[in-house]
Amino acid sequence: MEIQIRHIPETADKWEVVRAISSVVHHPSFIKDMEEHGIQLVKGKMPLECMNFDVELDMCENRGLRNKTTGTLLLCQWDVGDLFLHRATTDLPARVEEKKLKFHRRGRVMTKDKAKKVEVLEKTRFMDPATQEKRETISFHLRDGFTTVRALHIGFVYTEKKAKIFSSEFKVQKYGQLWIDYDQKLFRILVRAPPSLPPRVSGAKFFPQLGEPEVDTDFWCIVITLDNLKGIGLGDDHGNPCVYTLRSTRTHP
Repeated sequence: MEIQIRHIPETADKWEVVRAISSVVHHPSFIKDMEEHGIQLVKGKMPLECMNFDVELDMCENRGLRNKTTGTLLLCQWDVGDLFLHRATTDLPARVEEKKLKFHRRGRVMTKDKAKKVEVLEKTRFMDPATQEKRETISFHLRDGFTTVRALHIGFVYTEKKAKIFSSEFKVQKYGQLWIDYDQKLFRILVRAPPSLPPRVSGAKFFPQLGEPEVDTDFWCIVITLDNLKGIGLGDDHGNPCVYTLRSTRTHP
């Protein structure tokens, strides 16, 4: 069910609203009401105490981090939404900064994206807002690129006289950028493809901030998953600092 949220304090963030709504849907009396109404999650395989939901605030474009005092709440089932509207508007209100939030039912027709999100909500457990806030904060700070790439080398590391030596087998002397995708747990390296080689891109479209209209055809995107990473080393390439990522040769990047 999709529910409109009103009377949100302008300075409140998403996680304050999430905590306020969690105090309702995870309240022992609310869980007891769901049991009495025969509400189940994943056909009874998930405890009602773990019920998930999603909150989106309508943010002001020209007022920094302030919201428009409105937002949207997505609940995984219609029966849960009906019960929530009854309790949140009577004896179990949700409050943010001592201000009572107002809730109103929206139409039964939802977009395909929201309908898919509702299906996911029913199958996933509620996560502590502090953990979610920390994850989103880290992702936000990493979204604009971790560092600039001046050259990309692909090769092998071998040992000679107890010293590890890197042998460069392929080099792209083009500027690019390296991202750390915290949610997917991987590195993304985006560089301009050499003119002598055909461009191959998988995922370059996720980085439009490079400002290149031909980014999908003229750039290479190399992905290295963190679980496939064997180590990271620092070195020097003719006065230029280098970062070496050592990965398994069993799977391709």
